[in-house]
Amino acid sequence: MKLSENFKIAYLSLAVSMIGGSAVAAVVLPDKPIFDPQQPKPNIFFILDDSGSMASDFMPDDIGGLTNFVKSNVQCNSIAFDPNFKYVDFIPVKVDGTKYAIPNFNAAPIDGYNPLSSTMNLAGQMYAVRKDGNTTATNCLRADSYDGVVIDNSSSQDVKNNYAVWFSFYRTRMSMMKSSVGLAFDKLDENQRVGFSTIRYLASSGADLNERNTGFLGLREFGEKSVGYGSAPGDFRKEWFKRLYQSVPGGGTPLRVSLEKIGKMYAGQIIPSSGDPLPQKQWCRRNYTILSTDGLWNSDNVSYDTDSNAPRPLKDDNRQANTLADVAYYYYINDLRPGTAYPNSLSESQSDPAKHQHMVTFTIGLGVNGLLKFVPDYKTNTNAAVSDYVGLQNGTKSWPKVIENGISTVDDLWHAAVNGYGQYFSAKKPSDIVDGLSQALRNINNPSRAGSGISFPSPDLTSGRTDVYVGGYVPGWWSGEVSRLEVDPATGIVGTVPTWKASEKFGLYTDRKIYTYDPTKSLDKKRLFQWSNLTPAEQDFFKVSSLSQCQGATAYPACKDPQNNGEDLVDFLRGDKKLQNSGDTATLFRERQHMLGDIVGSRPIYLKESLFAYTGGAFANREPRVIVGANDGMLHAFDASDDKTKWGKEIWAYVPGLVLKDMYKLADVNYQHQFYADGEPTIVDFFDSSWKTLLVSGLNKGGKGYYAIDISDANDPKPLWEYTDSEMGYTYGRPIVTKLSNDQWVVIFTSGYNATADKLVVLDAKSGSVVKTIKTGSAAGLAKISAWIDDFDADNKAKFVYGGDLNGVMWRFDLDSGAASKLIDLGPGQPITAKPELAEVNGKRVVYFGSGQILTTNDLLVTANKYGLYGVADKDATASISDLESMVVDASTGKVTGNPLDWVVKSGFVARLPNGGERSNIDPKIAAGKVVYWTNTPTDFEAESCSGNGVTRLYVLDFKKGTGSTTTVAEELSVGGTIVMTSTGKLKDISRRPSGSTDTVDGGEPMSGGKGRRVTWREVVSQ
Repeated sequence: MKLSENFKIAYLSLAVSMIGGSAVAAVVLPDKPIFDPQQPKPNIFFILDDSGSMASDFMPDDIGGLTNFVKSNVQCNSIAFDPNFKYVDFIPVKVDGTKYAIPNFNAAPIDGYNPLSSTMNLAGQMYAVRKDGNTTATNCLRADSYDGVVIDNSSSQDVKNNYAVWFSFYRTRMSMMKSSVGLAFDKLDENQRVGFSTIRYLASSGADLNERNTGFLGLREFGEKSVGYGSAPGDFRKEWFKRLYQSVPGGGTPLRVSLEKIGKMYAGQIIPSSGDPLPQKQWCRRNYTILSTDGLWNSDNVSYDTDSNAPRPLKDDNRQANTLADVAYYYYINDLRPGTAYPNSLSESQSDPAKHQHMVTFTIGLGVNGLLKFVPDYKTNTNAAVSDYVGLQNGTKSWPKVIENGISTVDDLWHAAVNGYGQYFSAKKPSDIVDGLSQALRNINNPSRAGSGISFPSPDLTSGRTDVYVGGYVPGWWSGEVSRLEVDPATGIVGTVPTWKASEKFGLYTDRKIYTYDPTKSLDKKRLFQWSNLTPAEQDFFKVSSLSQCQGATAYPACKDPQNNGEDLVDFLRGDKKLQNSGDTATLFRERQHMLGDIVGSRPIYLKESLFAYTGGAFANREPRVIVGANDGMLHAFDASDDKTKWGKEIWAYVPGLVLKDMYKLADVNYQHQFYADGEPTIVDFFDSSWKTLLVSGLNKGGKGYYAIDISDANDPKPLWEYTDSEMGYTYGRPIVTKLSNDQWVVIFTSGYNATADKLVVLDAKSGSVVKTIKTGSAAGLAKISAWIDDFDADNKAKFVYGGDLNGVMWRFDLDSGAASKLIDLGPGQPITAKPELAEVNGKRVVYFGSGQILTTNDLLVTANKYGLYGVADKDATASISDLESMVVDASTGKVTGNPLDWVVKSGFVARLPNGGERSNIDPKIAAGKVVYWTNTPTDFEAESCSGNGVTRLYVLDFKKGTGSTTTVAEELSVGGTIVMTSTGKLKDISRRPSGSTDTVDGGEPMSGGKGRRVTWREVVSQ
């Protein structure tokens, strides 16, 4: 590697943090991600089909002429009594949130929601079963093909209870919809905004969306009290359920105009009596509509033709106008609130890419099959033999021509959800509605988030690589995601549509290769993470009795079953869904979206080529992997090859022994998020009789230690060691792998936050034995560091390490002498929490860093403190602030100016940040003669704000002069930044927001006199 004569690169970084105040005060590190924008809660409007057909006790319509005996078979009639379904697990909720009582078998209400309903003695009722024993076919047979099963007073109490619940609450289409929807909405907390209407009220002439009509209720928070509806004030939640349960079927099925009217409401064309659902100050509020029906629409007229030229799978090849799908697409694709008062700046995603104000449509049908083959997981199912959605995507299938009141309207209902970028649920049993709708509501209210930056296999986009990798998480579910995105090599703009998502690639949990640490072995210290491989002491970590759902008088019945034990809990952590709760069904363990846990602090790292370009056969042909830590307790390795049959699949996972004892909490139904394998790994080659690739990682708030794995063989990880001691704190920051002056390969890291003594720890890279520790003499909190290496290509020997603490001290660690000394002391209230960058100017080592922190939730409320950006030369003495040239940041022009910087007279520069609360907590980067700092300024973080709760700014300074410019990147905070060189030779600075979106801004031309850091695979390892 060749560098300019005035600039050398320092190698591998790992940042250090510091908070102002007492040197020994503990930092209250949160157990949840800090960066979670508190944007306005979305609008969720539910439309209930109250047409006459909803009173029917059979489904589908074409079996109406069959005898009642034949219709009592659930395989013929999908809403008939199903003896294999536990209706008692789906007892609906009352308007006050309590459960209804199980109806009296000998006096069961015909309408369970009507307190004045007449009752019926159910003794002697019968249901039909097929004589041939087939329990999966869904066709209807002749009456003599069935046997009748009588339920009477001699039947077991469980059977009588189950039948009574079905009879009173699930016997008709309307009662099934009411009960299932009620159970799903009951899960919403009091802060969620919901509305309600029947389709007949929305379709009535002159309907003005007035709450005085029982068929309409405007959008409000569920927990709002003393709400007026034209009469006495009331509790909104109770009123919402009251109107759901009191709806009476009758008339036609005007679905199209019903959906249209809610679209017009979101567009501000109709203002309901409850007020505008999308006021200007909350322009970023998202709008969702959930349309329920028993299937076939009719009796209304609209005028829309929107999807004839839409992309697949939305496209209507028949070019038919005025379908339900046309209505849904119109209110998605068009800007519902044009004008500057409503910026088109909504965060985009694969599932919802529109940045303008729009309506997302979900639809629910009662299990009727259309002309196309439908599967519930149609979005991810790639089997064209069972799902026609595959063909709709690739153009080998088309949406059928829609005929009013015909079976093709079922396909149109599905098509509407596709066009509305929502989801279609086809429900044959109550759990289909409860589970599907519950998950949809949870996803609506818990959009995906990001806690770390972007990983580039090569930040030099002239290399031809366009793949980048990101991690993320979904709050509430606490599920995670790793995605491959594509970057435009000419512009540096990162796309939003994933090439693959790891969560969709998991197979059977029994096929997963999950390992954990085995300290009893001498070399390859791994064992499969399975119950039988755990020691008795480790098995004690996974007692089912430790879970909150297994304690007290309300303990789950499954907890008392001796067959449900720690082995089941370990299998649950491995991905087994057998005892996992689902929707309203309480089985034993916490409900999950999928196997992958949330990814917050760990950035995915790409692994393929050797860092030092050695050519051993095993390494030259090593298959690419993306490796990342997750808060399911595991480090995961995913296939990052270009083979579409492999990409995104988990190759292996590793559970550090340091986190084993707390993993049982992940199965608790009252799980409160905590961190586990949250650290970002360092991956570096080292020499041990032959070249090998070493992965070392901390845990962030997940624990107080580090672990190391030999990943030379990307398919076969070999754990080497784990380290902790009584003085260690929480291990934030990435370790350094390098050589000492005596040629010994070592791993270097710090004691972290809340340590009893701040120190640098140096371990032998292979054995993990302690080589030396260097203490600072304080306990302020030391985390991220960077190492100075004179010649990376020649010998990779580190002589000095630099890192800052929470008291504002930038420390110099001399690896040869074992001494720690102060490079500069910024004084109280100037914590250093980002890793320093290093360069050489005029023969001196220069350390670049900023001050300010976002480590705790209270930090987000700090808006008065002033922080700074620094470049300090190491002159083998402690510098003072007065030794630095002061640069001036002009907030109006964006210029950073100052006197010419004389590095002989001065020890560097300081640029005071102009805004109160603006702080440099993101790792700075050096490239092409520039030092780049990202800053975050939190604003109104506790309020529902459309501003993203903060501002990200970018400062690009000449690394020798300390002058340059600043740019506002986004009206949102940043979780990480990086620099790339585009295929046109331009520098681009890329940052990632907590919402998961990215911002690319111009970094200008490379400056003369400095080439910057090497743009190769090492860039990913060292950031």
